[in-house]
Amino acid sequence: MSGAAPDGGAPGPYSLADWADLARAGMDPGVWDFCAGGAGEERTLAANVEAYDRVRFRPRVLTGVGRPDTTTRILGRPWAAPIGVAPLAYHTLADPAGEVATAGAAGRAGLPLVVSTFAGRTFEDIARVATAPLWLQVYCFRDRDTTRALIERAERAGFEALVLTADAPRLGRRLRDLRNGFRLPDGIVPANLTGAGFSSPVDHALAEFDAALDWGWWPGCGRSARCRSWSRAS
Repeated sequence: MSGAAPDGGAPGPYSLADWADLARAGMDPGVWDFCAGGAGEERTLAANVEAYDRVRFRPRVLTGVGRPDTTTRILGRPWAAPIGVAPLAYHTLADPAGEVATAGAAGRAGLPLVVSTFAGRTFEDIARVATAPLWLQVYCFRDRDTTRALIERAERAGFEALVLTADAPRLGRRLRDLRNGFRLPDGIVPANLTGAGFSSPVDHALAEFDAALDWGWWPGCGRSARCRSWSRAS
């Protein structure tokens, strides 16, 4: 997806903005808005970008270090840097290879991939190409059997950890999606879930996510009799 630079320069892309421009050019406008948009007037989205813009690297000189080392160990595993690939639903919106391609790229970079509950490729397919840790991002469904089956399938595929998403019992009011009347394109489905009603992510979240989730529902939290009872039943 790189292109020739003007005046004989090296072909790009050179920056994240360049990559975003290339991605946008290759995607349906409604799909791009779903991937790039935020809730409401997108003030939080803008604030997140501004927060990263305020981060500054402090240069240090005469340190005697010829090659900086960014590696770290987390949960007993080496990472090439103290970052990971965050969970995003339906990578198959961007490319048919979906999370399989993402896992391959993450492995080459030596970084973990947090796989979304709504991944467009199966955990097994993703695990076959992974050479770096795989973690599972978990939404807690009202149907606890659905949540349990998702976790157990990821465990069998070799996933190493769970990342509980607690801030989205209901998805935000995304104005771009409302204006576009967005629905997932035909053939884009969560490969590791069964059921129906996935074409509208907002409607599905409203119907299936447990908005009453609190610390008492999470196994092992030990904060209430209800929690201890649920843990034993699990």
